[in-house]
Amino acid sequence: MSILYFNKLLFYNKLFCIIIRLKLKDGLKMKKIIIIGGVAAGMSAAAKARRLDKEAKITVYEKTEFVSWGACGMPYYVGGFFDDSNVMIARTAEATIKSGIDLKVKNEVIKIDSKNKKVLVRDLETNKEFEDEYDKLLITTGAKAIIPNIENINMGNVSTLKDFKDALNMKEKMKENFFPMAYSEQLWQDAKKKCRLTDEDIARAKRLGLNPRSLIKNIPSKREPWKAPVSEWLREMEEKWERKSAQRQARKARDHS
Repeated sequence: MSILYFNKLLFYNKLFCIIIRLKLKDGLKMKKIIIIGGVAAGMSAAAKARRLDKEAKITVYEKTEFVSWGACGMPYYVGGFFDDSNVMIARTAEATIKSGIDLKVKNEVIKIDSKNKKVLVRDLETNKEFEDEYDKLLITTGAKAIIPNIENINMGNVSTLKDFKDALNMKEKMKENFFPMAYSEQLWQDAKKKCRLTDEDIARAKRLGLNPRSLIKNIPSKREPWKAPVSEWLREMEEKWERKSAQRQARKARDHS
């Protein structure tokens, strides 16, 4: 993952280095640069512009709170190759500001006036709008995720994987639905209490790949007198799983004999 991430940053770094140098060769002195988008491409361009022009005023507007991260790391993060989301961040916001770049997070550019070289910005925390002027403008917002118009697309488990927050949300959903052992102990304790289970019952649920919510959903209601208590349901499920496992092992043994 780190090699892919480094190569992508290197690509963007070279690309924007070429763009900025071409502008300088044209004799256009860049006094004020505004960059829209603070992910890998935008932050690489800002860093290169700072190295090429120590006097330029460089401002980066990013509408989220996450900056300088590599999108190529998201599949690996969601897939469980690593659990620390900070691994995807190449440079912190604090380090960027310290280098002399005016970084403004949670600020969205909502309008560009190219004729007068101005942008209209909305502070997403205060909802206030203000104008900012530029000599050079670089847009590094990336592509927009395409959501197909298909049935049930708005279900809770359908998500895009476009930005940092998408990765965090999807990771959480993966934990909830596919990694029951990753649930917080408090959720398991709540399920234990509500379902009147023992520690062995909880261990059995984890072995079966269940999650606390599925246990609570199977608590018999007054309208379901035929339904077994959750503890019995768990034992029956494990016994059934063990029988199927034994049958599979027997079939394998016969196939190899």
